[in-house]
Amino acid sequence: MHSSARDRRDPLRIGLLASAAILIGATFPVTVSAVQTGSGGAAAQTIETRGAYANVASVLRIGDRLTANVRLQQAAATSRTARTTSRDLRAFVTGLDRQLERSATALRQRQAEEAVATARARAAERIDRAEAQREAARRIAREKEQREAAVLEAARKEAARKEAVRKEAAAAERAKARAAAAARQSAPAAGGSGGSTNSAAYSGRNHMWYPALGINQPVGWFPCDRAAAPDNYVYRWGCAGSNNVYLLGHAWGKFAALNRAYYNGGLAQGQLVVYADNDGRIHYFRLAWLKTYPPVAEASWAWAGQSQSSLTLQTCVGSNSEERLFVRFTEVAAP
Repeated sequence: MHSSARDRRDPLRIGLLASAAILIGATFPVTVSAVQTGSGGAAAQTIETRGAYANVASVLRIGDRLTANVRLQQAAATSRTARTTSRDLRAFVTGLDRQLERSATALRQRQAEEAVATARARAAERIDRAEAQREAARRIAREKEQREAAVLEAARKEAARKEAVRKEAAAAERAKARAAAAARQSAPAAGGSGGSTNSAAYSGRNHMWYPALGINQPVGWFPCDRAAAPDNYVYRWGCAGSNNVYLLGHAWGKFAALNRAYYNGGLAQGQLVVYADNDGRIHYFRLAWLKTYPPVAEASWAWAGQSQSSLTLQTCVGSNSEERLFVRFTEVAAP
């Protein structure tokens, strides 16, 4: 035979050969006669044997063709399956590539959006810092301007105060000279330690005299609920308690002589102040003590009511008029 040992063992080939043998055997029967004697019987046996071999060879050829056809069909099916698998694989790879590309595009878009958001946030922070720095610079400039304006205003007020003090001093000197002349003309009697005085020389209503300092001023009324600042007058303050005639005046104005006397030691116990009340009654007071204190509510002892008839003078002291001078007098009999 022409087939190899592997082909002879091929189950497919064996099955096909068996099927072919059955078909051929049915079509070309092989008859093996009984053993005959003579040459004629041997010849007939030889012919039958050859016919059987021919049938077997035909069966083998048919089996080989059938095997080849089946294998071709299997190869074609395998090729079709491979092509289908390849197409599916290419489609899968193409879909995967597209999905990856979409994912990459979405990732790049998110990264770009995050970068834009980060850049905007940083820009906003820089803008906020710059605005804060500009605001701080403006605040510093405003504070500097305010300090300079305050210094200029303080200098202006100090100059005005000094000028007012100078003018008041000159006026006080003139008033003092006039008072002395008037006192001499009225033949004054001997007074207390505050200087000579004559009770007959004092008359009027709402008026006060401080002979030792040359103060001779009318007294106005300053209500307790008045919001406006006092003008350049001597006022009686309505917030004072009972038995406390509370008179106040500016250190650069009507009480300039009182301010000067505080600094030059011109205030002394026993000095006389004369006060004519609203009814025209004349009251005499002697200096008892003096004290300085900031203008705060804790200084209410200065204008509080008193157990005995008293008079209090108030004016400003200090380089910036930051404190108040309180001078307390107690009422005495007429000298």
